[in-house]
Amino acid sequence: MNIRHDNSCSGEWPSVIYYGQIIAVSDVPSAILFRMRAYSGHVAEKAFEKLMTLVRNERGLDLSSYKENFLLRRLNSRFRILEIDNLGEYCRFLESHHEEYSKLIDVLAINVTEFFRDPPVFDLFEKKIIPELILSQEYTHAKILRFLSAGGASGEEAYSIAIKLHEALGTKINNYSISILLADIDPDCIEKAKDGIYVEDHLKNVPASIKSKYFKHEGNLYQVKPEIRKMVTMTRMDLLTDRIPKFFNVIFCRNLLIYFSKEGHSDIFMRLYNSLTNDGFMVLGRTETLLGTNKSLFDTYDAKERVYRKRPTAFYASRRSC
Repeated sequence: MNIRHDNSCSGEWPSVIYYGQIIAVSDVPSAILFRMRAYSGHVAEKAFEKLMTLVRNERGLDLSSYKENFLLRRLNSRFRILEIDNLGEYCRFLESHHEEYSKLIDVLAINVTEFFRDPPVFDLFEKKIIPELILSQEYTHAKILRFLSAGGASGEEAYSIAIKLHEALGTKINNYSISILLADIDPDCIEKAKDGIYVEDHLKNVPASIKSKYFKHEGNLYQVKPEIRKMVTMTRMDLLTDRIPKFFNVIFCRNLLIYFSKEGHSDIFMRLYNSLTNDGFMVLGRTETLLGTNKSLFDTYDAKERVYRKRPTAFYASRRSC
């Protein structure tokens, strides 16, 4: 008996050639059918593992937190366009067509723009990172705090940083010179961020007390109050080519790295490293990770929330001028 295997995501089991005739799986004895299904699942699992490895190595995106069914649904559009029938075939296509990674990322990306996206990250920022920064400032008698929201889009992240600083510092916030830079390549996003006006859906993670304290509410729209907006400045910036300012205490670079190649990651991480203070923090997206030699630049501060701290090594700091 020969198996004509179809490892597609359609959910159908393979047909078989049994004594020279193609027959339905339902006609195959149950013992043989059980072995065929086990084989089919094994092949699909291997292809899925290979896809995760390819995407992780090339783009630094960790797909392990995605459900397999979700990934296959998202990939279905690429399968149809490329006339590809199964995941194994798509992996082989990726290996020979590196431009496909960008299109893959586009279909996998979930474009979520909201305040306090991934609330545990901002809880960590407020309760642990800010107090550590303040303690360091008191030790060095400095009163300057600088933050970068890289790929900050329409401003929700930058304003979330400002609100958390207000909540953590209270009346002492006026004792510090605080600047938050929102950098994005899209000028339309920057203009929207300047207005600071958002629909209610973007504030779903914001408690009612914070809404009333830091937003002006009109109809279905919320505008960030002036005391928060004045803390944030905006600029158009390409992380790969434009000069990044120096001496940031914390850089948020979340859900942005997946759009760059592995080589691009090395350039970006080096540039971000050189733009941090010696004890500065870098915050990545929940599905992003450090790869290869980039791990040498940072110590892991919180693995679950993808927070890293600059490892002050003169060799790396001087290796490349950015």
